[in-house]
Amino acid sequence: MDLPDYPHPPFIRNLAIHAGTWAWVSPWNVGQDDDGYLWIKGSDTPTRQPDTSIYAVAAWTEDGISVFVSKRAYGFLSRIQGKVDTSVWLPVAKVMTEHPGYAATK
Repeated sequence: MDLPDYPHPPFIRNLAIHAGTWAWVSPWNVGQDDDGYLWIKGSDTPTRQPDTSIYAVAAWTEDGISVFVSKRAYGFLSRIQGKVDTSVWLPVAKVMTEHPGYAATK
């Protein structure tokens, strides 16, 4: 994040406190709880740009972390059963309905 034009933080939890940051993330590090809410693993590290159509993007927003999950990645989301461990999982504040333009795909 301190490198010019390098928008990716070392951990996903850092997105929430650094305006303008975003990262490719593994879809299995996005989870859905029993009530249908989405969460993201704060200890996850950004991944490389995916070579497939199975991917997710996480980004900073004023409300917290936002997430876009490609439709082909829906089946790879983690299932969080029971009480959510908030020391591991961070709430997703907003779901992006379209792939963000700043995260260009190959």
